Amino acid sequence: MAFKLDVTVAAIVERDGRFLVVQERAARRVVLNQPAGHLEDGESLSQAVIRETLEETGYQFMPRAVTGLYLWRGPSERTFLRVAFSGRVGDPQETV
Repeated sequence: MAFKLDVTVAAIVERDGRFLVVQERAARRVVLNQPAGHLEDGESLSQAVIRETLEETGYQFMPRAVTGLYLWRGPSERTFLRVAFSGRVGDPQETV
């Protein structure tokens, strides 16, 4: 079996003592999570975290620093590498 690494990114945003989170379903439960998602083909890590944060929250994310690298092996033998970025967000994007 060939080794396959799933790369994900996450945004950590704090403003005025509050953190930006998204509500989602995971394993039949509603949970709060960081804006996060998978790296797409041809994307840089910073492009991925900017895109994922915008898609999930409507906020334009400006990464400032990598805050952590996390390696996790899931129950189905999938291995994930998560790259977490800290940064800030601007105003929400207007929808047309």
